[in-house]
Amino acid sequence: VFHNLSLSDRPWEPVDRALSDTASSYWINFGTAGDPNGQGLPKWPPYDEKADLAMGLGNQIEVRPVPHKAALDFLDAWFSAR
Repeated sequence: VFHNLSLSDRPWEPVDRALSDTASSYWINFGTAGDPNGQGLPKWPPYDEKADLAMGLGNQIEVRPVPHKAALDFLDAWFSAR
């Protein structure tokens, strides 16, 4: 996220460097403009409770269904009942 892969002697793969660049770009865009989206980046849509999608950051950078939705819904219900 902070362009600091070179601080480690791990054997980073090209996919690691690409993810680092993309994540850093999202953070910089959000910090400077309040919107993570920018030229050349996969579009990161605003969260919509009805669609319940999240941005997946990994080997593939894409919008995906929220992972572990049933568990998260359970926790939301449990905490809202307190």
